[in-house]
Amino acid sequence: MMQIRRPLLWLALSVGLNLLLGGVLVGSRLGGPHREKVLWKIDGSPRHGPGARRIVSEVLGADREEFRELRKNVAAARAEARAALEREPYDPAAFERALTRLRAETAKSQEAVHRAMARAASSANPEHRRQLTHMLERHKSR
Repeated sequence: MMQIRRPLLWLALSVGLNLLLGGVLVGSRLGGPHREKVLWKIDGSPRHGPGARRIVSEVLGADREEFRELRKNVAAARAEARAALEREPYDPAAFERALTRLRAETAKSQEAVHRAMARAASSANPEHRRQLTHMLERHKSR
Protein backbone atom coordinates (compact mmCIF):
# COMPACT_ATOMS: atom_id res chain seq x y z
CA MET A 1 0.00 0.00 0.00
CA MET A 2 2.87 2.37 0.85
CA GLN A 3 4.52 1.69 -2.49
CA ILE A 4 1.41 2.74 -4.43
CA ARG A 5 1.01 6.01 -2.56
CA ARG A 6 4.57 7.17 -3.18
CA PRO A 7 4.35 7.16 -7.00
CA LEU A 8 1.00 8.96 -6.79
CA LEU A 9 2.57 11.58 -4.52
CA TRP A 10 5.46 12.08 -6.97
CA LEU A 11 3.02 12.25 -9.88
CA ALA A 12 0.90 14.86 -8.08
CA LEU A 13 3.97 16.92 -7.19
CA SER A 14 5.25 16.71 -10.74
CA VAL A 15 1.92 17.78 -12.24
CA GLY A 16 1.61 20.62 -9.73
CA LEU A 17 5.13 21.86 -10.42
CA ASN A 18 4.61 21.71 -14.18
CA LEU A 19 1.34 23.64 -13.89
CA LEU A 20 3.04 26.27 -11.74
CA LEU A 21 5.94 26.71 -14.16
CA GLY A 22 3.58 26.75 -17.14
CA GLY A 23 1.46 29.44 -15.46
CA VAL A 24 4.52 31.55 -14.75
CA LEU A 25 5.69 31.28 -18.35
CA VAL A 26 2.27 32.09 -19.79
CA GLY A 27 1.78 34.94 -17.32
CA SER A 28 5.13 36.46 -18.13
CA ARG A 29 4.32 36.32 -21.83
CA LEU A 30 0.84 37.80 -21.45
CA GLY A 31 1.32 40.37 -18.71
CA GLY A 32 4.93 41.20 -17.97
CA PRO A 33 6.53 42.29 -21.24
CA HIS A 34 3.59 44.40 -22.40
CA ARG A 35 3.63 46.38 -19.21
CA GLU A 36 7.37 46.97 -19.50
CA LYS A 37 7.81 47.31 -23.26
CA VAL A 38 4.88 49.51 -24.27
CA LEU A 39 5.30 52.40 -21.88
CA TRP A 40 4.07 55.56 -23.53
CA LYS A 41 2.57 56.81 -26.75
CA ILE A 42 4.71 59.14 -28.85
CA ASP A 43 3.08 60.68 -31.92
CA GLY A 44 0.27 58.13 -31.64
CA SER A 45 2.51 55.04 -31.80
CA PRO A 46 3.55 52.76 -28.92
CA ARG A 47 6.90 53.52 -27.32
CA HIS A 48 8.86 50.30 -26.88
CA GLY A 49 11.85 49.62 -24.70
CA PRO A 50 13.23 50.93 -21.42
CA GLY A 51 14.24 54.32 -22.87
CA ALA A 52 11.03 56.08 -21.87
CA ARG A 53 11.26 54.86 -18.29
CA ARG A 54 14.91 55.92 -18.15
CA ILE A 55 14.04 59.42 -19.37
CA VAL A 56 11.31 59.79 -16.75
CA SER A 57 13.74 58.61 -14.10
CA GLU A 58 16.36 61.12 -15.26
CA VAL A 59 13.87 63.99 -15.34
CA LEU A 60 12.27 63.25 -12.00
CA GLY A 61 15.24 61.61 -10.30
CA ALA A 62 16.93 64.74 -8.95
CA ASP A 63 13.76 65.82 -7.16
CA ARG A 64 12.53 62.34 -6.25
CA GLU A 65 11.75 63.24 -2.62
CA GLU A 66 9.78 66.34 -3.65
CA PHE A 67 7.73 64.28 -6.11
CA ARG A 68 7.11 61.59 -3.50
CA GLU A 69 5.73 64.25 -1.15
CA LEU A 70 3.62 65.78 -3.93
CA ARG A 71 2.13 62.35 -4.80
CA LYS A 72 1.38 61.78 -1.12
CA ASN A 73 -0.42 65.14 -0.92
CA VAL A 74 -2.49 64.41 -4.04
CA ALA A 75 -3.43 60.98 -2.67
CA ALA A 76 -4.47 62.52 0.66
CA ALA A 77 -6.58 65.14 -1.14
CA ARG A 78 -8.28 62.40 -3.19
CA ALA A 79 -8.99 60.41 -0.03
CA GLU A 80 -10.44 63.53 1.59
CA ALA A 81 -12.72 64.13 -1.42
CA ARG A 82 -13.79 60.48 -1.46
CA ALA A 83 -14.58 60.60 2.27
CA ALA A 84 -16.57 63.83 1.87
CA LEU A 85 -18.56 62.29 -0.96
CA GLU A 86 -19.36 59.15 1.03
CA ARG A 87 -20.08 60.90 4.36
CA GLU A 88 -23.65 60.82 5.66
CA PRO A 89 -25.31 63.19 5.90
CA TYR A 90 -23.83 64.54 2.70
CA ASP A 91 -22.29 68.01 3.04
CA PRO A 92 -21.93 69.70 -0.38
CA ALA A 93 -19.72 72.46 1.04
CA ALA A 94 -17.26 69.93 2.52
CA PHE A 95 -17.12 68.10 -0.81
CA GLU A 96 -16.44 71.38 -2.67
CA ARG A 97 -13.65 72.24 -0.21
CA ALA A 98 -12.12 68.80 -0.72
CA LEU A 99 -12.30 69.19 -4.51
CA THR A 100 -10.69 72.63 -4.26
CA ARG A 101 -7.82 71.13 -2.26
CA LEU A 102 -7.49 68.29 -4.77
CA ARG A 103 -7.29 70.76 -7.67
CA ALA A 104 -4.63 72.78 -5.83
CA GLU A 105 -2.50 69.72 -4.98
CA THR A 106 -2.81 68.40 -8.54
CA ALA A 107 -1.76 71.78 -9.95
CA LYS A 108 1.29 71.90 -7.63
CA SER A 109 2.28 68.44 -8.75
CA GLN A 110 1.92 69.28 -12.45
CA GLU A 111 3.89 72.50 -12.04
CA ALA A 112 6.76 70.61 -10.42
CA VAL A 113 6.82 68.03 -13.21
CA HIS A 114 6.72 70.75 -15.86
CA ARG A 115 9.63 72.61 -14.19
CA ALA A 116 11.65 69.37 -14.12
CA MET A 117 10.84 68.75 -17.79
CA ALA A 118 11.92 72.27 -18.73
CA ARG A 119 15.23 71.81 -16.88
CA ALA A 120 15.81 68.45 -18.58
CA ALA A 121 14.85 69.75 -22.04
CA SER A 122 17.20 72.72 -21.79
CA SER A 123 20.24 70.43 -21.69
CA ALA A 124 18.89 67.52 -23.77
CA ASN A 125 19.76 66.58 -27.32
CA PRO A 126 16.96 66.39 -29.93
CA GLU A 127 16.41 62.64 -29.38
CA HIS A 128 15.99 63.06 -25.63
CA ARG A 129 13.63 66.00 -26.14
CA ARG A 130 11.57 63.80 -28.48
CA GLN A 131 11.45 61.14 -25.78
CA LEU A 132 10.33 63.74 -23.26
CA THR A 133 7.17 64.29 -25.28
CA HIS A 134 5.67 61.11 -23.83
CA MET A 135 5.45 62.87 -20.47
CA LEU A 136 2.94 65.26 -22.03
CA GLU A 137 0.64 62.40 -23.07
CA ARG A 138 -1.80 60.69 -20.75
CA HIS A 139 -0.91 57.09 -20.06
CA LYS A 140 -3.75 55.16 -21.76
CA SER A 141 -3.47 51.84 -19.89
CA ARG A 142 -4.57 53.05 -16.46
